[in-house]
Amino acid sequence: MPEEPEPGPLGLMFPALFRHIPVPGLPWGLIWVGDNPLTVRANTAGEQVVRDAQGREVLLDGDARDREAALSAVSAGFAAERARAHSEWLAASGKATAMLQRFLTSQQISDIDNYQHFDVTSNRGRRWRISTCGQTGNVGLLGEGDRVTQYYCAHPSGRVPNPAAWLAQAVTLLVSEESFLAVANPQAEGTCY
Repeated sequence: MPEEPEPGPLGLMFPALFRHIPVPGLPWGLIWVGDNPLTVRANTAGEQVVRDAQGREVLLDGDARDREAALSAVSAGFAAERARAHSEWLAASGKATAMLQRFLTSQQISDIDNYQHFDVTSNRGRRWRISTCGQTGNVGLLGEGDRVTQYYCAHPSGRVPNPAAWLAQAVTLLVSEESFLAVANPQAEGTCY
């Protein structure tokens, strides 16, 4: 486990509120308010300024009460942003699930419910199993006796809801197994099986 960084002068003033990690040789550092990373820098007047992920800036110079209020406001802003992003993620996941269910047959939906995977037959006539435990290493080429003979990892880049990734994997295999294999990484073993 990595060693906890030194709190720095601001962290000593507000140890419960945040910890500060100075960046050697640079006029700025990193601050965490709760779990939220912020950058801290000195402005042209030499005052310390905190910038959040949305580019909002809060002046840290002034009396301690002002600094604590400013950091609390930034922290509250992050909490609201996290709640909004989580709500959007849940909505996107729900839409992806509905889209996947419209695409799958009733047998494939039953297989997901009972076995946490569904099978597809590619355009080359080979059978593939897509496990619904995650997105990485979750695609297996089926051989005799419905046994996976090779695992593959190929998923969309970025943060994509799992059902959307499974749909992308299935459609790619159905339309062009060759395209799937061109981007897929063979795995010694699956992460889901």
